Amino acid sequence: MKRSFVFMIALLLLLTACQPTPEVDAVRQKNQADMIDMAKSGQPAEETGREPVQVRVEAKQPDFWALYDIPEHLYRELTGADGRLVIRIDADVKVPSKAMPIVRVHPIDFSQAFVSQLWDKLIGDTEMYVESYERTKEVIAKQMEYYLSIANGEYNNGMDTPDEARDILQDLQKEYLAAPEGKPPQRTDGTLQKLEVTSEAGAYWASYTGLEAYDPKTYKRISIRNNCDNDKLMKGKGEGLPVTRGANLHYESSGNTPHPYDPRERYPRIWVNRDDPLPEGVDQFLKTTPAEAWAKAEYFLDKMGLADAFRVAAVRLMPDVDWEVDPLGRTITKGIKGYAYQAHFARMVRGVPCSSTQRYSVYLFAFKDLTAPSWQPEQMELWFDDGPDFSFSWSSPQATDEVLVEDSALLPFGTILDTVDKRLPLLLDDYARDERLGAEGLTVDIRRVELGLWRIREKDSVETGLLVPAWCFYLDMDIHTEDYDGGRRPEDLLIVNAVDGTLIDPWNGY
Repeated sequence: MKRSFVFMIALLLLLTACQPTPEVDAVRQKNQADMIDMAKSGQPAEETGREPVQVRVEAKQPDFWALYDIPEHLYRELTGADGRLVIRIDADVKVPSKAMPIVRVHPIDFSQAFVSQLWDKLIGDTEMYVESYERTKEVIAKQMEYYLSIANGEYNNGMDTPDEARDILQDLQKEYLAAPEGKPPQRTDGTLQKLEVTSEAGAYWASYTGLEAYDPKTYKRISIRNNCDNDKLMKGKGEGLPVTRGANLHYESSGNTPHPYDPRERYPRIWVNRDDPLPEGVDQFLKTTPAEAWAKAEYFLDKMGLADAFRVAAVRLMPDVDWEVDPLGRTITKGIKGYAYQAHFARMVRGVPCSSTQRYSVYLFAFKDLTAPSWQPEQMELWFDDGPDFSFSWSSPQATDEVLVEDSALLPFGTILDTVDKRLPLLLDDYARDERLGAEGLTVDIRRVELGLWRIREKDSVETGLLVPAWCFYLDMDIHTEDYDGGRRPEDLLIVNAVDGTLIDPWNGY
């Protein structure tokens, strides 16, 4: 319970620090009918006060650069927070080659047919067993050893005191006496099971189909969780359970799967193009070149039968950091000990890529209601290095329904930049004014600017959404100094609706 309490306090502090001023509150429930009319006609609704858009996409191979006065490379420097904020945009601008539609979509599950297909290709004849989270005597005994080390002063986790650890030990001892010995592991062939969602008090709330399986010899693992089928969970917000939409699949080929970790996110991630050389310093850890990494990611899509629906959108090098926790519970970073590739895949809809991000974005202040339904954007990625092991994850799969607009009219790029110039410094104002950053304040770099499709929720629903044209500005914020280590925050995101110029909140989905 103490861990949960500490987490909630930290979250509340973060949210308090990031409350927006009234001028920058994100545009909330948008008038989607007006937006669709604008996309069809190129004319904004009268009450928006925007100038009419004079250009239209006229062909299936539009020249976005000329139509909307988009530069191939964007360099821009913004300041704010009374000089404590510097935003540097230095990025190639990416645009699609097809006309941009508006399409209705809905969340889907991983079907048994697809899971079986994946199982044959990734698992094969490996003996896999259902992961059990039963509170057996063996599981509880391991927890007791952990808290005993804290009670005896042998380990300081920075959260529990020795007295608190002794109280926890007393509860664990009672649980141990009543706990079962455990059952033999159950073998699985990849058949999905019906699993329940319950609260800490044991109340049943929902069920879903899924599977968590592992190989005890190699630690190969696969985890699948489909959408819950209980509307009560989606609407009731009961007992602190998350109210979300979005199935999830995760696979690791063995216990040696590369998955670099930076506890403070202190070191930069390196985006690499196909024709880039290995960056200096990385070549001592990796031999696989960026070109080989892109090819490997494309081969994986083809092997999994996903090449028709997805493409490789971006590849970056992720640092693996050597770190430890000191006796006072502080995280000490000692440098980089390796690198691995992370490939991001984008779903293609009518020839246009959908955008996504791993982080929630500068709209953290938008958590008006922590129990509000959420539906995160679809995301698919692959991790690998020079070896044979890899991991693969896919979250929030979606399917397309009807096309509402075939060929959307967009705002001129200058209008989009006006929004960025005015809103972004204000959105980052509280971050930059944090006194812990010292006199230098905050510097933000934007090295990726892309036009793609982004999904927004439709009419406050998590059952249907709209893919709309949107500009994505990817932020890399460096928020550590000699006296304060807040780490780096790569891949925060500013999203601007390319049709009506409003800001899109990726957490709330509109």
